[in-house]
Amino acid sequence: MKQTVILLSIWLGGCASIVTQDHAQITLTSSESATKFYLDGNRKHSPIFSVNQRQDHSFTGKKQGCASTTVPFEKGATGWLFGNILFGGIIGLIIDLAADNAEVAKRTTYDVTPDCPISQRATPAIPKKRCAAHIPDCPTGKGGGQKRK
Repeated sequence: MKQTVILLSIWLGGCASIVTQDHAQITLTSSESATKFYLDGNRKHSPIFSVNQRQDHSFTGKKQGCASTTVPFEKGATGWLFGNILFGGIIGLIIDLAADNAEVAKRTTYDVTPDCPISQRATPAIPKKRCAAHIPDCPTGKGGGQKRK
């Protein structure tokens, strides 16, 4: 009897509905320092957070003096949906579609770098050349030796 119940639950239940998680961990990145991250217009204090995969979302990066960048949450068909062909047949497929378990996060990392004017962009510091004390003709004048004659 237990085996019959188990077999019926596999046959009647959608494969993706059984194995798909509701939430996905998302990571937002930005090449601009001091970027503030937003999920659906709400400020996030960490660039790593969890979202419900069944809902539509947008991710935004903002920085003062720069144009904000917004990207949509990308979802795609789960591979488990095709497991219905083997385990659940058309009934399992209908269950997965009705339960909104047919799609999962396509990717979990999104670049939301704000569009900053060139004058606002962070520029890497160029290290000044330093001369060792034993080099007499240092162009920076920091050499320790005297000019040779």
